[in-house]
Amino acid sequence: MSEYIKEVVDTPKQFVKEGTQFLNRCTKPDRRDLRVRWFAKNHISSKKALRMNHIG
Repeated sequence: MSEYIKEVVDTPKQFVKEGTQFLNRCTKPDRRDLRVRWFAKNHISSKKALRMNHIG
């Protein structure tokens, strides 16, 4: 009987723990994502700067 109660209590705890880990893993950008964003931002900025120098 005691084992059954322990299992009933541990199941929701485990569910919440795994759910939290899943959300934390899925929402954080990884290194590749950060590199792509940084490159895109700097690439657009450098294109703008070249265009402004060419016009001016």
